[in-house]
Amino acid sequence: MGSSQRSHLESRLELVMEHLLYIAFLKRDPERDGQGWERTVKEDRRQIPRLLKKNPSLRHKWDEIIAETYEGARSRVIDKSEEMWEQKKLKQRLVEEDLPQSCPWDIHELLKQGLNFTREQLEERMQRMERPGFRM
Repeated sequence: MGSSQRSHLESRLELVMEHLLYIAFLKRDPERDGQGWERTVKEDRRQIPRLLKKNPSLRHKWDEIIAETYEGARSRVIDKSEEMWEQKKLKQRLVEEDLPQSCPWDIHELLKQGLNFTREQLEERMQRMERPGFRM
């Protein structure tokens, strides 16, 4: 598989993770906010399986790809939080400790249309992940 195809997959996957984090941690008004993020997640969730179908060898590298792309998504969410806080769109900015240290979703959750987690659900999951013997 070419590196450009892997890069394209990583880019789409990172956007899904980034926007799922936005939805969970930065969405303020359920009636308005987050609709653009949700549209992006929906479209990328459609495209990722197509990329995998064309490049089945990537399935064997999921853990590596998810770990690498999650770091970028997490970093961008922290930056966006800072920006929104400076614009007075958030009462409190996020810090690194607010977000899961590692990707809180498995591949099936990342690709499942309509599946979004709330902040509370992710925080609960983070607590479970910290327990000894927990595996995703």
